[in-house]
Amino acid sequence: MKKSDCLRAKREITLSAVGILSCLPFSLDCPPRFVHGMLDFMKRLLFGLLLAPVGMVQALETSHILTAEQWAVPRNVETIIQMPALANAMAELQATPGGRLVIRYPGGDAGTLWMNELHSWLVSLGLPSADMERVPGSANSQVIELEVLPPVSRPAETSSTNSPIFEYQEVKP
Repeated sequence: MKKSDCLRAKREITLSAVGILSCLPFSLDCPPRFVHGMLDFMKRLLFGLLLAPVGMVQALETSHILTAEQWAVPRNVETIIQMPALANAMAELQATPGGRLVIRYPGGDAGTLWMNELHSWLVSLGLPSADMERVPGSANSQVIELEVLPPVSRPAETSSTNSPIFEYQEVKP
């Protein structure tokens, strides 16, 4: 392989990767499959980086957002059930038989207190605690994200009462 070809390929890689690969030490006699492999890798990496925000936006579209501002009102049963995020999440949960409510809350003491108070309100309004999953790490420290997930499918029960889990066998000497 000519040195000029390799230099041109290195320059193309460097330009296409916006300078990311310019610091990689590879020799001037690099094989073409290496150059093409790096180009393919960079295309896939760039494509993945471009799609990552789309996935995050889609995840947030399915969530119901309860802001700290909405929560900062005097709370009673009427104000709680009229909060749009809670009303929409509960309607979606009722429409999803066996569904679970994921409460994604901000980390830290304030976020944990907020989540615990919300959890207590939901339990007092009739939502079983077993139907809720509490997850720290909201995308924003000023919001709680509520997401309804479909039921978890469990494998069919195949065991009967007559078949023990462990079978006892007597060993005769």
